[in-house]
Order: sequence, then structure tokens, then C-alpha cells
Amino acid sequence: MAGDLSYFYIPVADRQRAGVFFSALLGWDLTERPGGDGYQIDNTSPHGGIVEGREGNRPHVYFHVDDIDHAVERIQQLGGSASEIDRFEEGASAECVDDQGTVFGLFQPAR
Repeated sequence: MAGDLSYFYIPVADRQRAGVFFSALLGWDLTERPGGDGYQIDNTSPHGGIVEGREGNRPHVYFHVDDIDHAVERIQQLGGSASEIDRFEEGASAECVDDQGTVFGLFQPAR
């Protein structure tokens, strides 16, 4: 549904340590992400990941949109900015910043 939180990832310095920590703390079931840069969290809603080598030290969230092209255009009209849209088998995403500097992502599932 548009506007719902659809995915999150936690950037970490050491994916193995983070995997042990969050699995023990929150009971997460983890599987290796394609490319070996972290883990997919299999038992959360929304889906999530632990990713090594990304900037930041706070969770990054993605919101569901029905039309990512329109949403990116709307962000720019509202004074924010967005990256180029990344299109892949599961859908499309864009990294965004609102008009106050808050970072977030958009995700449109494949149809």
C-alpha cells in the first residue's frame, strides 16, 4: 500500500558481528544477501537487511509508492531531491532527501 514502510536496512561496519548481535537480541533469522555484503532478515515485517559498507549508522527506510517516477518528480516539486531511479528485477528504488535534509528511500515493487 502506498506510503507504508516497505523495507529497511541497517548499515554496519562488521556484518557478522551485527548478525550475531541482532539475531540474539531480536530473534531475527538471517540469510546471506546476494553479493555477500550482509544479510537479509527473513522474519520481519516489513522486510529488512543488515548491510556492510554503506554510509551511516542509523537504519535507512524505504516507503512503498505506486509510481516511483511520479513520486520522484513530486519530491523535486516539494523542494527535496532524489537520486536516479534504480530499476531491478524486484522493482525500482530511489534514494531521497526531503526539503529539510532527512534521508529516506522510495520503493515501487515490480508489477
